[in-house]
Amino acid sequence: MLDAVSRRRRLRRCVEVLRTGPHANGVDREVLHDMRRAWGNEAFCADIDFLAQTAVRALRGPGPFLECGSGISTIVAAALAHRHGGRVWSLEQDRAWYERIRATLGELGITNVTLWYAPLSKRGDFVWFDLQGRSLPSAFSHVFCDGPAVFETAWEEPFCSSWRSGVVPVLEDAGIRFDEILLDDAGDPRAELLCRRWRIAGLATSVVPATTGSFILARPGSGGAPGPGWSTSPGPGAKRQASRA
Repeated sequence: MLDAVSRRRRLRRCVEVLRTGPHANGVDREVLHDMRRAWGNEAFCADIDFLAQTAVRALRGPGPFLECGSGISTIVAAALAHRHGGRVWSLEQDRAWYERIRATLGELGITNVTLWYAPLSKRGDFVWFDLQGRSLPSAFSHVFCDGPAVFETAWEEPFCSSWRSGVVPVLEDAGIRFDEILLDDAGDPRAELLCRRWRIAGLATSVVPATTGSFILARPGSGGAPGPGWSTSPGPGAKRQASRA
């Protein structure tokens, strides 16, 4: 069991490897394992396969990148995107977790993350991060979704069942284009409905099995942008809950 000082030291070493090491064949999974152990929050961490897939895209994709839910995935994506001048926009619904991530990014000297605290609010029949008064880039090469956390104990229907599906209509409504969405937790019972809704909205979706947990890939159809999705008119009220990417 690592103490806090040892974890921080190991985390810094891993970040330095991501920033400067040779990654011709992709990021060494053992580095990602070390990062998860150093993070000290493995019960809520993104699965190693999701982190590996995030790493490949952050390393090779042009960016910018949108991350829904913050955590160790923020650090992985930012450290690798830094190599080619890429930037990460990260949305966090929980105030305390946002403060922890903000402090950690500062300690690690990571400056290419725009981290926003954005509690969830109702929009149509789903919930999403409240970005009122904020502007995102006009396009993202990749969207990483290990959030938001939409718990049955906090959200009634139909909001709970809609889960993370809102990222597509929200981006479409804002005129923001994207090349690909990588979504974790494909084993969640709500994933089937999410994929169905995204296909109706014009995306091609696939579930990719992986040892530590399957994930979903979604890409716009031949037209290059999502088709008509859901109404995103803001609904009344908003609640907060934890996200642990």
